[in-house]
Amino acid sequence: MPAGEDGRLRHVVELLYHNQGAENSAWVTEDLLERTLESARLDAGATLAVRDGADVQRQLEASAYAATQDQVPGTPAFSVGPTGGTLSLIRGSDVETLHAAIDAALAA
Repeated sequence: MPAGEDGRLRHVVELLYHNQGAENSAWVTEDLLERTLESARLDAGATLAVRDGADVQRQLEASAYAATQDQVPGTPAFSVGPTGGTLSLIRGSDVETLHAAIDAALAA
């Protein structure tokens, strides 16, 4: 069963982040993907077989559309705000800025 259907995609993403190479270095290889999927106890063959399918393409397009609608320019980006309230988009990975936004949301 593919990772997205099995609810284990988060595990795959975490494993890839922990084994991440340099940006634009082509570190994501077929072998790495297979080993990562197997480490997450997934069927690597089934997961890789559907990655170019129509369902995955639709999900990617829906995610891209949602990001555009929410004005998310890329990663990292965070939406911070009180439950049920207005969210503010925090761009980048500046810890101090993110920390201040969370504090402000908690104080609201």
